[in-house]
Amino acid sequence: MSYNYPYGNTFYNPYQQQYQQQAQMPTLINKLYVTSEQDALSRFSSPNTITTFTLQDESGIIEVMTDAQGRKTAHKRLFVAEKKEETSNAQAAPEFVTRAEFEDFRKKLTELIPAKEEVKKHE
Repeated sequence: MSYNYPYGNTFYNPYQQQYQQQAQMPTLINKLYVTSEQDALSRFSSPNTITTFTLQDESGIIEVMTDAQGRKTAHKRLFVAEKKEETSNAQAAPEFVTRAEFEDFRKKLTELIPAKEEVKKHE
């Protein structure tokens, strides 16, 4: 039985070719440039959607949210370059102790901590 397939081919599926063609299509990224917030609000958008527009003159975006009744609200977001704080070499360099300070510290430690022999005598 051919089940109305052309040329008696029982393995022919007419929907298979359409699916393969759709899978090969590249992903489209739409960037819509607008000049102002009013320009973004005047563009068409379907209900219950969020549409993002890129500002043409400034570095920022405008998000237009459309609710179920078709009312639109816009949020403008501007991009600001991050300022890098410069650290001076004195602040960035770790602090080191001089040899004389280290020797003073060692003497104080030996005075505070008893020697191993003294600890054994007290036990």
